[in-house]
Amino acid sequence: MLLAWVLAHWTWVFLSPRQTMPPPAATPAMPGKALAERTAALHLFGATGGTDSPIAGNASVATPSNIGVLGVYATRDGHNGFAVLVLDGKPLPAVAGKEFAPGMVLQRIHPDRVEIARGGQVEVARMATAAVSAQPAGVQSATGEAAVLKIDVRQLGPGQYGFSRAELLATLKRPEQMRLLGRYGPHPRGGALLEQSPPGGLPEKLGLKVGDVVTSINGKTFSGPGDVSRLYEQLIKSEIVSMDVLRAGEKMNFGIQVTP
Repeated sequence: MLLAWVLAHWTWVFLSPRQTMPPPAATPAMPGKALAERTAALHLFGATGGTDSPIAGNASVATPSNIGVLGVYATRDGHNGFAVLVLDGKPLPAVAGKEFAPGMVLQRIHPDRVEIARGGQVEVARMATAAVSAQPAGVQSATGEAAVLKIDVRQLGPGQYGFSRAELLATLKRPEQMRLLGRYGPHPRGGALLEQSPPGGLPEKLGLKVGDVVTSINGKTFSGPGDVSRLYEQLIKSEIVSMDVLRAGEKMNFGIQVTP
């Protein structure tokens, strides 16, 4: 009887129809555009292209701004620098990465224009008299003559100098004058190291020498070369600028009087 039951059971197992498992639901194919956006988001932002991804929604497109530009002092990457803007008919100094008016941030600086973030929108403000692009150090002007600093710096006493704000603004409008403002680099102990000082340039006329380290302006410490823009901000805003400098281990102070 046991043998008969075993034979009957396995006969039923082999001869009964098997249930076929339904095939797994096919994953809907991702459209090519969505796949490209997700891939770009993953590589650029470390995101997966979801609702929290930086690329979700419509990207801001730069639009012309109603803000004017009187002059700029910019580094090569455009993320550090200083600009003199015109808002409501009044000159206004602005430092890259900082808010210069309620809801307005100077985002990036170029030789002939600046980018301003306002209300989630990027605006482009241009200099009316700016050249197309800045000339690198050592390049002559369009007339074939070496660029000459357009600022008349007067020595008022030991370590004391003076010049006109209007002449500084005119200089900041001319890209070929940028190299005459000197080039600064980082210093291991902080501050802005004067790496390049063209003959007849502004650093030389203010008594600075290559190797000097600017440590503070009007009592505010310099953390690196990006803070040099604060010097020009103070030259636009203030009538008297105090500049602390370290030269071969010796602390020095230079005073600048700025007239209209």
